[in-house]
Amino acid sequence: MTFRKLCLLLLVCCIFLTGCFDSSVILERLSISVAMGFDKKNDEEMVVTTVLLAALPEATEASQVLSVTADTSKGAKDKFDREVSRKLVSGQVRSIIYDRGLAKEGIMNIADTLSRDPAFGDMVYLMVSNESSEDLLHYKYTHFPNVGLYLGEMIDQNIELGWLMPSTIHYFRKRFYSVGIDPALPIIERKGSLLNVKGSAVFRDDRMVGEISAKESSYLTLVSNKIKPSSLQIVMKKDGLSKYIKHDTQRTPTVKVDLRNLNFSTSVKLVSAKDLQFEVNVKMDSELQEISADYHFSIPGAIDLLEREMKSHLEQELLAFFEHLQQLGSDPVGFGEIYRSSVRHSGLTKDQWRDMFPKAAFKTNVNIRLVRTGTIE
Repeated sequence: MTFRKLCLLLLVCCIFLTGCFDSSVILERLSISVAMGFDKKNDEEMVVTTVLLAALPEATEASQVLSVTADTSKGAKDKFDREVSRKLVSGQVRSIIYDRGLAKEGIMNIADTLSRDPAFGDMVYLMVSNESSEDLLHYKYTHFPNVGLYLGEMIDQNIELGWLMPSTIHYFRKRFYSVGIDPALPIIERKGSLLNVKGSAVFRDDRMVGEISAKESSYLTLVSNKIKPSSLQIVMKKDGLSKYIKHDTQRTPTVKVDLRNLNFSTSVKLVSAKDLQFEVNVKMDSELQEISADYHFSIPGAIDLLEREMKSHLEQELLAFFEHLQQLGSDPVGFGEIYRSSVRHSGLTKDQWRDMFPKAAFKTNVNIRLVRTGTIE
């Protein structure tokens, strides 16, 4: 056998042997972190919690949750290393949770430190917990075995459905360093043995200054995000629609309309730099999925009236949302960025926009077209 053939034979054998290699041998030597939580303890220290993925086949639990007290994230990592039996790795962390105490003090120091760690990367989701992240992560959930993995999947789905703004470290840092726009992060809460998105925390620089509801979070994506809400619920006064309601057996003063949004067109323009007036235009092609009243769609003019009532209601809701942001002193929509890009040589600074934003005026124009009224019709 020639030397060349011998080398070729050895190479083929190596390939087959590599394919038979059991990767679980490596995994069993690691403690893989999939989520981390940070809670304010006092002025000097914080409680850091990590959720570990169970790699051992004989493990009775799908995850292990540990908490330590430390003054830095690096100090917490050193303490975790002393508490686990296998090497701790953070390359699979999907979610980082802050309690309200830390979020209100500022989270950029921790976020910046983690973003510079190659084990984390920029695509980890950030979020705020309605309770301490330690309690949230230590709770024994019955519907999902690993809370760390579940949180990442839940936030991912809400972003894909257009109900939340992106909330990665990259997104947060980009908005923090930009002029005229602020970050927003999801607020997670536990209800019984379930988790859900309560709304969004809005920030001024890196400090949480308030929160907006889940509906307002959808309005935020509607106005400023590439991925628009896949559905919207509009709750209107019944009086404006009474002409076409057949049998009004319900005593509620409102009508609920659920829409599946098929097509969106949204624009935000600065119409007057002097008066600081913005115009927000929204066009929606939607499918009506459900209406809480017995509405007579077949009568001429019924659909037109419903579209007008929804238009008027959504215009008012958007105005109230913008005013709420002004009261909180946070601009996650990015009106300041629009001003800066519209006014040449504005030289806008963060401090200037903080003073200007509460004085801004808004006009909303909404056009809703019902392309289908579903099985109700």
